[in-house]
Amino acid sequence: LLFGVAVSCLMLALGGVVERLDADKMEARWSATKGRFEAQLCESPFTERGTTRVIAEARRIGRDSLPDARREGTVEVTFAGSVALEELRAGDRIFFEAEVSPPKNSGNPCEFDTEHYMYVKGVTGTVYLPVDGWRRMGEGTLTLSMRAMRLRDAILDVYRRLGFEGERLAVLAALTVGEKRALRRDLRDTYSGASHILALSGLHLGILYMILSLLLPLRGVGVRVFVREALLLAILWAFAFVGGLSPSVVRAAILFSIMSLGRLLQRDTSSLNSLALAALLMLVVQPRLLFDVSFQLSYSAVAAILLLAPAMRRALGADEGGTLRGYIVDVFVVSVASQIGTMPFIWHYFGTFPLYFLLTNLVAVPAAFVVMLLAVIMLLAAPVALGRQWVAFVLSAVIGWMNGFFAWVASLPAASVLLPYLTAAGVALLSLLKK
Repeated sequence: LLFGVAVSCLMLALGGVVERLDADKMEARWSATKGRFEAQLCESPFTERGTTRVIAEARRIGRDSLPDARREGTVEVTFAGSVALEELRAGDRIFFEAEVSPPKNSGNPCEFDTEHYMYVKGVTGTVYLPVDGWRRMGEGTLTLSMRAMRLRDAILDVYRRLGFEGERLAVLAALTVGEKRALRRDLRDTYSGASHILALSGLHLGILYMILSLLLPLRGVGVRVFVREALLLAILWAFAFVGGLSPSVVRAAILFSIMSLGRLLQRDTSSLNSLALAALLMLVVQPRLLFDVSFQLSYSAVAAILLLAPAMRRALGADEGGTLRGYIVDVFVVSVASQIGTMPFIWHYFGTFPLYFLLTNLVAVPAAFVVMLLAVIMLLAAPVALGRQWVAFVLSAVIGWMNGFFAWVASLPAASVLLPYLTAAGVALLSLLKK
C-alpha cells in the first residue's frame, strides 16, 4: 500500500512538472507586429477548396519590439493560391514578412474550438501569406519526421501514377500511409460506422505484422529470432513514422515492441500493464495528448476490449477460433466492446451513434486486410510494369466496392442517430459506470 501511494504521488509530481514545462513551451506570446521570419515546412502543403495550409517551424529574424515575445515555434501557414506552391515539400525553408497571431476562436456559438485543437497539436500561431508574401529558400536540414513525410509523398506519387484519384486515392492513402487530409466530409460520414479503418491504428499494424510474418517466415531460436523480431519492429516503426506518428499508431507500435521484447526474454506480458506503460511514455513526452480525441478514443477502445472481450467470448462460447462462426463472434465481441469503450467520447464530441456498426465491421476488417496486402504487393512489384498494373486494377476495384458498400450502409434508414449534448462530466460518469 505504501509503495503504491508513493509511486502515485511521484507520478503526480512528475506529471505536474512535465505539464508546467509544456505549458511554458506552448504559451502563445507572439508579438502583434509585422516581422521577418524563416520557416521550415514539417509536411507538404495541402490544398482543399482553394485554401492551401501547412504546418511549419518558424523563427523570427532580427529584433522584436517586445523583448519577451515568442521568437520561434510551430505555426500554421495559410497560402494564397500560387503555382509556386507545387514545388514545396516537407523540409523546405521559406522566408516571409508578416504578422504571426495566436490561434483564436471566432466567438460564434457552437463553433469548432480552434484554440483547443491547435493547442493539442502543438501549434502556437497562425499566419496568412499572399502570393508575393513569401519566397522559397531551398532545403533545410531534414529531421526524421520530415524524411518520413517525403517518403509518404513518394508513395502517394506512385499511387497517382498508377491511376488512383478522387475518393479511391483518398481511402487508399488513409489506409496505407495515414494521409487523411484528402478525406472529404461526406466520405468520412460514409465510413462513420467503420471510421477506425481510415485512421492508422493497431488494426493496421496488426495486419502489416501478419503480412510481414508471411513474407519473413524465419524460425528458430537465439540470434535468428532476434534478427526477425528486430526487422519486423523496424518496419512497423517505419510505418508508424510514415503514418505521422498519430497517438493510435504509436500506442500500437509500443504495444508490439513490448510484446516482442517479452517473447525475446521468454516472459509473459500483461496487456493492461503494457497499455498503461504505452500511455505513460506518450504523455511524458507530450502531455497535451491527454486532450487529443484520437488518443482518448484509441485508449478507451483498447482498454474496453481488454477488459470486456474475454468475458464476452466465454459467455458466447467462442474460445476456439479458425471457423466462420468464430470470426463472426470475434468481430461481434470486439466491435461491441470498443463501442462501449468509446461511446461516451463519441457522444460528447460528435453527438451521433452508428446503428449498423456490427454490419460494417464484419466487412471493414477483412476489406482493410485485402487493401493493405494488395498495396504491399503493388509497391513491391513496382519494377514490373505489367504486374503492378494488374495489382493496381484489382486494388482499385476492391476500394471502389468498399466505398460503394459503406455508402449503401450509410443510406439505410436511421444509419446514424443524433444524440443530445453530453458534457465532460457526463463522459466521466459514463466511463465510471462502465467499470
